[in-house]
Amino acid sequence: MKYKYFLKNLSIFTISNFITKLLMFLMLPLYTSILTSKEYGTIDMITTTVNLAMPILTLCITEAIIRFTIEENTNRKQILLNSLNIAFKGYILLLIASIVAWIIGIELKILIIFNIYYLVYTVSSLLTYYLKGLERIKIIGWASVIRVITLILLNCLLLLYLKLSVVGYYVSLIVSDIIVIIIYIYNLKKNKVVGNIVNKETAILSEQNWKIEISFSNLLENSKSSLIKYSKNFVLNSISWWINNASDKYILLLFYDLDITGIYSVAYKIPTIIEFVQAIYSQAWQISAIKEYNKKNSVEFFSNMYKIYNIIIIFTVCLILIFLKVISRILFAKEFFIAWKYVPFLLLAILFGALAGFLGSIYAANKDSKMYAKSTAIGAMTNIILNFLLIPSMAAHGAAVATCISYVIVWILRLIFMKKYMVLKINLKKDVTSYLLILVICISVICLKTLIAEIIATTVLTIIILMYRKELADLSKSVRKDFTK
Repeated sequence: MKYKYFLKNLSIFTISNFITKLLMFLMLPLYTSILTSKEYGTIDMITTTVNLAMPILTLCITEAIIRFTIEENTNRKQILLNSLNIAFKGYILLLIASIVAWIIGIELKILIIFNIYYLVYTVSSLLTYYLKGLERIKIIGWASVIRVITLILLNCLLLLYLKLSVVGYYVSLIVSDIIVIIIYIYNLKKNKVVGNIVNKETAILSEQNWKIEISFSNLLENSKSSLIKYSKNFVLNSISWWINNASDKYILLLFYDLDITGIYSVAYKIPTIIEFVQAIYSQAWQISAIKEYNKKNSVEFFSNMYKIYNIIIIFTVCLILIFLKVISRILFAKEFFIAWKYVPFLLLAILFGALAGFLGSIYAANKDSKMYAKSTAIGAMTNIILNFLLIPSMAAHGAAVATCISYVIVWILRLIFMKKYMVLKINLKKDVTSYLLILVICISVICLKTLIAEIIATTVLTIIILMYRKELADLSKSVRKDFTK
């Protein structure tokens, strides 16, 4: 029943994510037509910095929340309580850092936006992962749909009508996240989780005579718990993953300006199609991986799921490359159309990032966050070195190539390290051949005329389909067998 359980969760995440990601994807023409490249670059920098700060200041507690909440015989309410305490202490540190930033000259408006967005984003993330651990997938799906509808309506009001640019963009995000938080709290309140937590927090504050003590010793004391011991290694992983995803934008800014950074950021939007597929699959797979890791025939199950994932990602990348210019003309305003040139290697990078993420779930299931983080850190160091080597001469192309190579390294390292726990039954030679064929497509799309490139891409895709026809047939049999049990 393991395939059936996975497909059930997958269908829920697919419906919710398809609606949300598709609607957000369709918002790109609005952003590129209303916002200047400089404004878009500012937005991307704020969002990128929040994505870096949150896992550091919360000690990546979200990873521990889902890993331990999903287990039976755990104090789930205490897990949420501890997570919120850690997040609160982290936010105090952020406030102090923001005051320092304001003193040295950072614009107050930007700092206020940053702090409010960080706070609601963090709380929303903690509650999302907690509900995942409780396997309340439907409420997460409905909340995601409501969030994006609210976001789109507010974007239309604040960006199109009121012309609030950066401020309007973030007010839309903040309000939509607050609505999600309210939905989650209401759901938890029905199960008497929130009420118990509030009562316990009140008792703690009363014992301290309503004095909030910011103590690093307390935090270190908490680190002795299995929750913190597991999550703390993910801080390094998150920083490293952030470096792989975002350091190129900062280094681009060192050598060039916000205009090219904004264009490069827009180029990332087409690879979000892959991230869309990845998000759907990973959300369902993360739960199944933890539940099935120590069960009978786990190697076969994990191997089959990797094969399915690999084939889906490969086919999606090829299709995007075939229709890349068409997609770019639809989505990008004239000012941003040049961004298509940076997409091919970013697509290839995200392919390996997606596969590395899948392998990471095996480390998570085994509670080995140390090796998980080590592979990402090596990839991050490689990324920084290559960015400084390639960006001065190749500009955004250099950034894309550096990102691609760093993800390849992470994928290879995780395959090697994983042998300690599990050896996946996969045809690595065939997989590598398909990746090299995709590289051919990438080069042809960038260097050759559109028609010739499309012919080459279509031919390569046909070859890849023929290569994997046996795997597709075998995987189909395994799934059908599980459904007949």
